[in-house]
Amino acid sequence: SALNLAGWTRKLTGIPTIMVGSVGLNNEMILSFMGNSSTTTSILPAIGMIERCEVDLLAIGRGILANPDWAELVRKRAWDEIKPYVPAMMGRVY
Repeated sequence: SALNLAGWTRKLTGIPTIMVGSVGLNNEMILSFMGNSSTTTSILPAIGMIERCEVDLLAIGRGILANPDWAELVRKRAWDEIKPYVPAMMGRVY
């Protein structure tokens, strides 16, 4: 199945869910704690999950750290302006 945990929870219970995890990035968050950067990837699969009512919301973490204007860039479909995440960006949070 292409459904993730949030998708299955929504399908089986009908309660609203939030998809969390590497939306628009090519690797998992745990890898960034090991010093790995993430390149950007298409968010269209995640958008499709919302459009198909498989999930209700997307949680964006590292993408927002790299692009505080992430929502505006996505709204404008300015895919080439979205910057990749690098672990040094996490230092700004602490």
